[in-house]
Amino acid sequence: MHQQLTEARYASLSGANVDTDFVEAPSQMLENFVFEPEVLSLVSSDRRIPGQPLPARLDEADGRRAPLSTPAVRYSRQVLLGAYDLHIHTHGAQVDADAVMHKLWLEIMGFPSQRAPTRPPASDT
Repeated sequence: MHQQLTEARYASLSGANVDTDFVEAPSQMLENFVFEPEVLSLVSSDRRIPGQPLPARLDEADGRRAPLSTPAVRYSRQVLLGAYDLHIHTHGAQVDADAVMHKLWLEIMGFPSQRAPTRPPASDT
């Protein structure tokens, strides 16, 4: 969305050339609006019945709309990563990084980490 809607004069100041937060914010703000029945009827059509919009409840019946828990877990994970970063950088070099991650995971996510035998701080997940 950021790249499509930009009115920047210089390419170096637009699209994916800006800080990630500025690239992601518009798409995250707009990612669920299309599932509103009013919007879905405006931007869709049923290929089987030309001129007819998709049924309003198709998103739920078809399984395309993620459950509400999916964004909650995704954003909670971002809170977890921020809390982990703050803890590691404010408690000195003598921190057990794995123990901190697993402790914060349980506190923030509300369920135990499924990666207990792994080393989450050393992975990209």
